[in-house]
Amino acid sequence: MFQQLRLRGKAGAVLWGYRTAASLGGWTITQQQAKKGEPKRWTLVGTVERLDPFQARQRPLLFTAHRDKGMWAWPIVELQEAGPIRIRAILGAPEQ
Repeated sequence: MFQQLRLRGKAGAVLWGYRTAASLGGWTITQQQAKKGEPKRWTLVGTVERLDPFQARQRPLLFTAHRDKGMWAWPIVELQEAGPIRIRAILGAPEQ
């Protein structure tokens, strides 16, 4: 069983509906083993290329990134930091 899982990419976006709230250059998502009875936590850290502060404050937000067979998509549960250089967020379970 995995203790920790890490995904990395070169481009991604934080979406509010169909609008791009933030464009990310590089990003990393980590999944850490939770305590017994708690859900696993997914954490996103990324480098911001473009940020619209108004749209980044809206809800619901979705993190998306392209992959070989489609897209990755995670709902953003909590946006902890959204600055001119870096973004950090707690993600929900990945969507299909």
